[in-house]
Amino acid sequence: MNNPQVRNTKSRFTNHPSRLLYKLIDDTYLDENGKIKEEYKFSINIPKFKIQNSKLIGKPEDKFETMLFLPEGEGRKGEGGLRTKGYFKFSYENLMVNDECLIMDESKKDNISDKNKIQNPTSKIQHSKKWYIVDHDGNPVEPAPDYIQTQITSHLSQLTSHSSPLTSLPLITVITVVYNGEKYLEETIQSVINQTYPNVEYIIIDGGSTDGTLDIIKKYEDYIDYWVSEKDNGIYDAMNKGVDVALGKWVYFLGSGDIFYSSHVLKSIFIDLKDLGSAFILFGDIIYDDGRLFKSRYGTSLYYRNTIHHQGAFYRRKLFDKFRYQSNYIVSADYELNLMLFCNKNPSLNVKIIIAKCNNEGISNQVNLRGYIEEIEIRHKYLGRINLLKYDLLTLLRYLIKRFSKNVLLRK
Repeated sequence: MNNPQVRNTKSRFTNHPSRLLYKLIDDTYLDENGKIKEEYKFSINIPKFKIQNSKLIGKPEDKFETMLFLPEGEGRKGEGGLRTKGYFKFSYENLMVNDECLIMDESKKDNISDKNKIQNPTSKIQHSKKWYIVDHDGNPVEPAPDYIQTQITSHLSQLTSHSSPLTSLPLITVITVVYNGEKYLEETIQSVINQTYPNVEYIIIDGGSTDGTLDIIKKYEDYIDYWVSEKDNGIYDAMNKGVDVALGKWVYFLGSGDIFYSSHVLKSIFIDLKDLGSAFILFGDIIYDDGRLFKSRYGTSLYYRNTIHHQGAFYRRKLFDKFRYQSNYIVSADYELNLMLFCNKNPSLNVKIIIAKCNNEGISNQVNLRGYIEEIEIRHKYLGRINLLKYDLLTLLRYLIKRFSKNVLLRK
């Protein structure tokens, strides 16, 4: 599928004021059900968006690829979402323009192929700002269509009261992994689609559920960017699948049964904070259904245990160009990512809010010896030159205390 004709016309999807959907694939390539034809799905080539054979063109040193669609896995029960209908989401930058000429700081000049188009920002020419679609490397591609310009302006006028205007609207990818989650999934979905932040990509990876989970997913299909239902090798394998197709600048994992603490969480981080600096991880607190507060900490406390709950952390998408969760870890694969980031001195930012309300039934809440052993293995992998005995003993002591406490509660 070479250079498909890109269409920017409105549709029943783009009319919704909270969704910045871009019609990337022409209707010519859709079947009678309005989905991209199978023969074209893995041969989409759009050079200006750095898409080749339905994959994003990465850097030579990247270890993993980003795909538009997942290859069919074992026992696939379904696939869908807005992306399968040709609609995609992108990050946006508000750039100065004059007759479609960009004006930007020196650090971004290399992102423009024709440097003669760059104007002097101190000139007396009349300029105006315009929202531009940017690719996954942050390079401006083209001006957003008028209906998206209008939607962004409308949203920001309602959400901000800052004297200085926002210049960035990054796409946030939220990934939910689920298996037989009909009891809680709908509440999780609603907490995502009701966020007041306007630029959210939602991906659901289902492990081939046998209950009513698929019915719930299909009920919200017009709000879900991409979903797939097929067998997987556990939670972290499913999370990796979500990462494989994530197009956002930031990635966040919200488990089935967990919900955002409020409808303004994403707004509080990505609009109100404005300057996220060079952080690779943004973290905050979570609260459990029973009222327990989990205070996230990023630092040497990670030597002892995982002090960042993955429902309380946002990761830069670029991290996953070189990292995937180890699916052989049942409980603690996210601990590896957090410890690796700290050991490599990747900067972080504490957003100082409660991000999510988490279900008490999650696997991380179970007193499972396997999880504590995994923590020890991961710590030795990244901290080999540090005397780890005291941390290992503290980990085992923590397990024994929790096991004892649980047994006492069971006897009551």
